[in-house]
Amino acid sequence: MTFKTVEQELKPILEKYESTRGDDMNLYVKYVNSRGGDIGKTLCDRKYRLSRGLASYDTVSRIRRKIQAENAGLRPSKEYIEKRKKAEAEYKKYAKEKGGGVNE
Repeated sequence: MTFKTVEQELKPILEKYESTRGDDMNLYVKYVNSRGGDIGKTLCDRKYRLSRGLASYDTVSRIRRKIQAENAGLRPSKEYIEKRKKAEAEYKKYAKEKGGGVNE
């Protein structure tokens, strides 16, 4: 597995499935499934992931951001971004009320 190989595997997934453009877990599941891997084992067992030549979740997330920086058409929709910002603001409010120490 090389970063270039992972990028070549992720780009078609991002092109085909709009839902993967703003959701790293959704993208990772589709990536693992496209390689015939078991998502449960992949997330829990490093040896399994390495033996299958699968990238880690963090690597997929970083490569997604790189692809999207170079390809504006593969970024999440404006509606999705606004929805996510709203959810983040709601969580910050909740955490602050609970004394979670979340900074604004």
